[in-house]
Amino acid sequence: MALILFIRNVQGGLLIAILAGTGLAYLLGAVQPVQQTEPGRLFESYGTLFGQLSWSGIGSLVFWIAVFLLLLIVVFENIGLIAAQTRMIGRPGNFKGSLRALALTNIVAGVFGSSPMVASAETSAGIAAGGRTGLTALVSGALFGATFFFIPLLAYIPDSAIAPVLIVIGGLIVQSVKEMDFSDMTEAFPAFLIMVMIPFTYSIVDGMAFGFIAYPLVKIARGKSRDVSPVLYIIAALFVVNFVVHALL
Repeated sequence: MALILFIRNVQGGLLIAILAGTGLAYLLGAVQPVQQTEPGRLFESYGTLFGQLSWSGIGSLVFWIAVFLLLLIVVFENIGLIAAQTRMIGRPGNFKGSLRALALTNIVAGVFGSSPMVASAETSAGIAAGGRTGLTALVSGALFGATFFFIPLLAYIPDSAIAPVLIVIGGLIVQSVKEMDFSDMTEAFPAFLIMVMIPFTYSIVDGMAFGFIAYPLVKIARGKSRDVSPVLYIIAALFVVNFVVHALL
């Protein structure tokens, strides 16, 4: 249904598909109604999180391992998602500005005691629906903030109603494959490896890691080590360290 509405250019088609999928899921008994929670409890313990930064562990190895792993996740997950989303709107030049905005947002997130901010795949649904300007993002952000007061209601929407929309979005994103140079395996294979390993590892970061590690290796094997910038060698080495640290912890 989501695909049909999208192809027919129905305004709000993806939202209609989510609502229809939700109704169908409950009609067929695929999900059960959730139990309501008290809205006041969402904020009762927030005072213990806001501004509670601690530098007591800055000299420990565990602190820096955690910072390193978090940095890899935030940076490379955002790179993967933003690259796809800026291509969708035809403005790849917005890439740097988007990363700056996310960097500032993550600083604020640390002060507020929330989880790190990343660009979400669901954002692509808004782009596919026609959102192209900063105003769209501001309105979406304001409405998203308002969801704090409607979380019990939003919990009624099952994952099965959202999944079809994300599959349609995936079909749009995968169109970038045509830009890959399949005549050169040193270029095509690392990119292919990223596409395959992201779903296999259930992680955007880990999937990208395989591609970043493979790229300098195949270039060296082909005798084209000079085609790889020093930065990529450093990134590949960091990903290897990341896997080693994960294996040891």
